[in-house]
Amino acid sequence: MDKPRIMVLIPEISPSGEIEIRSNVAENTVMEYFKSKDFELVDRDQALANIEKDSVRAAASGDARAAAMLGLRAGAEVIVVGTANMGKVEDIRGILYAATPTVSVRALNTGNASIYATATEVGKGRGGTPDQAQKTALQSTAKIVGKDIFWKIVQQWNKERLNGVPIEVVVTGVGSFSSLN
Repeated sequence: MDKPRIMVLIPEISPSGEIEIRSNVAENTVMEYFKSKDFELVDRDQALANIEKDSVRAAASGDARAAAMLGLRAGAEVIVVGTANMGKVEDIRGILYAATPTVSVRALNTGNASIYATATEVGKGRGGTPDQAQKTALQSTAKIVGKDIFWKIVQQWNKERLNGVPIEVVVTGVGSFSSLN
């Protein structure tokens, strides 16, 4: 496993609590970090075109099996899935706005749904408009999370390369142990 294909799925949750599948600030920021390290990314939009939204919502809300199946169906060996909670925007004296988002992700092996790593960060950002404050805050927070999860994944892969990966073989239809030999 030199540089496995990775899929990133981080829907953003609006202050009202609704999942925004089409909003991509945090997701794109994490993808840019992986791309800067020359990792091959699976196109989320292309993969999601063939997959029902219920599976996406289940994966984003923490269902490890749904996330692993989603990544596997998309052709990725690893899926980074989580949420970016945009948080509320505060008005600072009518001229500046502040946002405090929380980005939380998990990296899963799509072959067996095992968790490679997790990362969570609460960030801050300011801007001249509420949208700018949220975007700035999400970008800076997602960049920290992307870097953190990236290095944790690499550390896990290095362990697997040094120690090997457990493989389970299931043999059926054998009448007796002597037949198996």
